[in-house]
Amino acid sequence: MNPIKVALADGVNGQPSTETLYEVHDLADKVKLQCGNGYRHFTYSGDSVAVGDIPVPLFHECGRTKIAE
Repeated sequence: MNPIKVALADGVNGQPSTETLYEVHDLADKVKLQCGNGYRHFTYSGDSVAVGDIPVPLFHECGRTKIAE
């Protein structure tokens, strides 16, 4: 299965970032990004955002976790 390029909505203001796209293999997958001493988790919202002329699935932040020591 080919990876799907997705955009992430910023957790602070909810605005999509189309400057950096991430890849998932399934829209049911979560995106997990390291941020400081934890992780931010994103899931597909059902929305999309235009990148150029192409609609890209939009993921919204769904939670944060701390890195275990």
